[in-house]
Amino acid sequence: MADDTPLLRRSKEVSPNPSPKAIHPAIVCTDPEGLQKMLGELSAQYKQVNTLRTQLPESIVRDYLAGNIAYWEQQLLISMEIINGIKEDHLRYMDEHVRITYYTNTTLKQLETDAWTLLGYLDIGNSLSALPLLLKKPFLPKKIRKTLYLRRKLVVNDQPCTSSENLLAVLQDLALKRKFRKLSKIWDREYSLGDSYAHQFIFGSSYAHKYTFFKNLLFKFMDLVTHIEAAEQLREKIQKMANLRVKAFTEECFVVRTNKKIPVQKMQDRQHPDSTVYNFSDIMDHLAHITSGKTD
Repeated sequence: MADDTPLLRRSKEVSPNPSPKAIHPAIVCTDPEGLQKMLGELSAQYKQVNTLRTQLPESIVRDYLAGNIAYWEQQLLISMEIINGIKEDHLRYMDEHVRITYYTNTTLKQLETDAWTLLGYLDIGNSLSALPLLLKKPFLPKKIRKTLYLRRKLVVNDQPCTSSENLLAVLQDLALKRKFRKLSKIWDREYSLGDSYAHQFIFGSSYAHKYTFFKNLLFKFMDLVTHIEAAEQLREKIQKMANLRVKAFTEECFVVRTNKKIPVQKMQDRQHPDSTVYNFSDIMDHLAHITSGKTD
């Protein structure tokens, strides 16, 4: 038979050795079963968030809570523009038919600038063949002479980079590297890039793999934000329906004495004697124990 003690306000006198863990001060809630269910749902949302946040920049959750999610939404738009501007059939062609080896530590920006300069030199009818170039070299403009290293340092399909066709292939390759490097910097994932391109990035996985990786990463970001928003809505509902203060994205909360107004920050900083921390499992077990007792 259930006793007449107000819902969820049972004390030590009612159960000297309560099992499971006693919660003090008492939880005040008009719908304990609903609260128990919502805590379970919030726990599930937090598990989803914690799984996704390990695959994305850690600051996303922190920025969301600080009201700075607009920054990441802008990064998403930039990233989607990059991804949507890449043609998958072009990636497959580059993966299957173009092999470029870079024997240089020149930066990507400088490589692109020099390749465009040298391509312009070829487009007006000049040649990079050994003998004509040897004769002309002393008379070439300085900016052209500075780009001639590309002939020796870049190898396209086992050939020196001496033709317009090879230079165009290099420029297409560099453009893709620039796009994927930007994605890598935005999301701080997959590759560790420096200014030099004689690195793992050049010899790493295929462009198709990079494309799929970053495309999936954007979906993961959108999923993360969806779970964050759902979790925050649940957290707000829980704090309105019961005297609980849930610590965001941790399965911990405080039980607040209903006759005291205590700043949440003091509770979270444990600067108040009532700032005992309980795990969700403690609260849910306690609610199950209490509601079970009410129905006996």
